[in-house]
This record gives sequence, structure tokens and C-alpha cells, in this order.
Amino acid sequence: MDLLQVLWCPNEHWGPPMSGQPEGGPMLLVEWRRAAEAGGRGLRVPEPPVRSEERLVPRTCLIETEETAERVPISRYDVWKVGGLPRWSTTDAYAYECADCDWAPMELLLTVSSGDVTGVDIGRGGELRIFRCPRDLGHGYHVDLQ
Repeated sequence: MDLLQVLWCPNEHWGPPMSGQPEGGPMLLVEWRRAAEAGGRGLRVPEPPVRSEERLVPRTCLIETEETAERVPISRYDVWKVGGLPRWSTTDAYAYECADCDWAPMELLLTVSSGDVTGVDIGRGGELRIFRCPRDLGHGYHVDLQ
């Protein structure tokens, strides 16, 4: 699998959180696919849902990666970041564990920070982070709002 697809509902969801989902944030679906089977990049922007919170609708973009050696968490806001170290700005550091494989520590997969570049405002200027199991892409994931 060489293509990560993150789909989210652009509405805040409150109530009992579903497994791996944040309370008070967008609901996510994380899928790994093969790029060869995806049929290329979409040519049109999807129509927004009937009801959406504009601050949770990201700008259409293609993420281009820049490899860096991160020894401490990058403290820049307004970025899409793949991998690296999580920044713990509102809580103490926490190690999420995979419930599918003997509680192995999960690693940071994607960070979406609030700002003009991303086009979103997550939790009053915060970040949405997706953690994954490093052992198996088929295992669950965890979403964290900071």
C-alpha cells in the first residue's frame, strides 16, 4: 500500500466517541490503497455536504513531502506533516497503544495544523493528529486533537 487517503466529515461530532475518533472533532476514515488502483488524482473538487462547518473543510491540496531529520517536534503551525514527532501543546505526552497487537506503541502518521495553508481551524487553532500501528496498516488508528 503506497497511498494514504484520509476522508473526514466537516462537522464536529459530540457524544460518546467511537473507537479511535476524537470527541468534538470531525469523524475520520483512514484508508491505505495502491496508487496504481486509484486511477490518478481527482479532476474535480467534491461538492460540500448539505451541512458543514466551513472551518473544518480543508483546502484542496496535494501534499508534497520534504524529508527532514526531526530531533524535537516541529513547532510550526499551519502545516500538513507526515510522520515525525508529535507536539504536546495542551496535555502531557501520551503514548497511544494498538489494541490489535498486544498494545504496541502507535506512531504519528499525520498532523493537520490550523491555519491559512491548511484552510482549517481545528479546536480553536489546534492540531488534528492521526496515530497508526507500526506493525500492521490494517490495524486501527487513533485520532487526537490538541
